[in-house]
Amino acid sequence: MKKARKLLRIIFGRTAFVVMSLLLQISILLAGFRFLSHYMVYIYGGFTLLSAFVILYVVNKDENPSFKLAWIIPITVIPVFGTLLYLFLELQWEGKIINRRLRENISDTQPYLKQNPRYMEQLAKTSRSNANLAAYIENSGSYPVYGNTNVKYYPVGEEMFEDMKKELEKAKRFIFMEYFIVERGEMWDSILEILERKVQDGVEVRFMYDGMCCLVLLPYSYPRELRAKGLKAKMFAPIRPALSTYQNNRDHRKILVIDGHTAFTGGINLADEYINRKVRFGHWKDTGIMVKGDAVTSFTMMFLQMWNITEKEPED
Repeated sequence: MKKARKLLRIIFGRTAFVVMSLLLQISILLAGFRFLSHYMVYIYGGFTLLSAFVILYVVNKDENPSFKLAWIIPITVIPVFGTLLYLFLELQWEGKIINRRLRENISDTQPYLKQNPRYMEQLAKTSRSNANLAAYIENSGSYPVYGNTNVKYYPVGEEMFEDMKKELEKAKRFIFMEYFIVERGEMWDSILEILERKVQDGVEVRFMYDGMCCLVLLPYSYPRELRAKGLKAKMFAPIRPALSTYQNNRDHRKILVIDGHTAFTGGINLADEYINRKVRFGHWKDTGIMVKGDAVTSFTMMFLQMWNITEKEPED
């Protein structure tokens, strides 16, 4: 009965609606192509001319030459499909808005992510290659090298889970959580119970998870349920029933930040298979780390950069 109810929820739920809507849009597109096939001579001629203008546009864009070449070849060889695909992707405005807001947020947090030259000098004395890599990360992502930091490694998720609960119990000011997969079960339910108590104690809790979860793992209204418990909660890029590259904007991060001095990250999501309470493909092997000290500043800023993307009035 439990499996039957789960199957009925999938069939008559939002996931089925999204899939049916996408299939309907694809069917309409295919029907349109079939109808226009009767006028292929005129269409092909028109698209050949349009492809010439598109190629000129691509060549003159301020972009990596390898990206330009990757587009010029399909537009030239198959002008109808190649040109339509390029125009379809180029006109996707939602993804561009996300990228623009993220760049703005990264710029806003840069004053809090200044590199201390002393730590870079110490790293260079230890390993020149590591120092070069760290300089690249600092220049491209604005994340510096830190001192005064300790790291604990976890070979499996169940070991990290126990320390996550212990550190969450110690929270005094805030808890920031950003995850790709969240599923109800022993892991998430026990963490949520701690978060609810912490909210009652005056701790600010912010929780953000990827919108892919709304397909089968969590109900679409789940952020509203969490907000009713006192958490500040949201989905990042929820799945929508529309053909769009917006669906490809996924948040694969797994970050937990506590009071700005403790952070957890790695490959471990908030679902029971990650702590081997549920067997899916045998023993689940993902690793993680706990960071304590100055380097947690970068995790705090990374969370806020993503959180502010969808805020109508981003916080200072």
